[in-house]
Amino acid sequence: MSADTHGRREYLFAVVLIALGALISWWALSQPWLIVTESLLGVSGESDPALGAASSVVESSGAGLLPLAAAMPVLMLAGIAGVIGSSGWGRRVVGALIAIAAFIMVISVVQGVAIQGLASFAPGDPLEVRTDSFPTILIGVGALCAIAGAVMVAVAGPRWPSLGRSYERAGRTPRDAWDALDQGIDPTEDAHEDPPASDRPGGTRG
Repeated sequence: MSADTHGRREYLFAVVLIALGALISWWALSQPWLIVTESLLGVSGESDPALGAASSVVESSGAGLLPLAAAMPVLMLAGIAGVIGSSGWGRRVVGALIAIAAFIMVISVVQGVAIQGLASFAPGDPLEVRTDSFPTILIGVGALCAIAGAVMVAVAGPRWPSLGRSYERAGRTPRDAWDALDQGIDPTEDAHEDPPASDRPGGTRG
């Protein structure tokens, strides 16, 4: 396998990892993390079961509970465009920013779930509070995928092809002509050179 082929496979794998991590995290944050049963009459079922039976169920998603964490998958997806459009040290910076976004998301979730507790987000005096921890596990999986892809971008990204190189190859002849003019060389000089004597009208061949 050539180095160029290996680099392209790394490139594709890193982009897929980041996209997968962002999409998993986005889906997990869109799921209900907190399910609260509230009394419609504002009284507890313990004081009067008949009145407490009039209730409603309110579901709160992770994005609604943790808006900072919800913004991070969007930034990670935007970072993919940065990876594709950048090169060299710029690509290292983009990889670092994607990893930072994933870390911020994890820290925000850990603070909201483990430190504060999801039940603390329940409003008023609910009849029942239920929480779902499975989406928070998916957040960890998504963050790991995104961080792995981001590290690959930061470490190996400068070796990968970029859009600029493609455009440079497509316009190589005009670019070379301008470079020649900048150096004081006439790019059409070869075309104006006199043809060999054998090719001139009336010329003789050796």
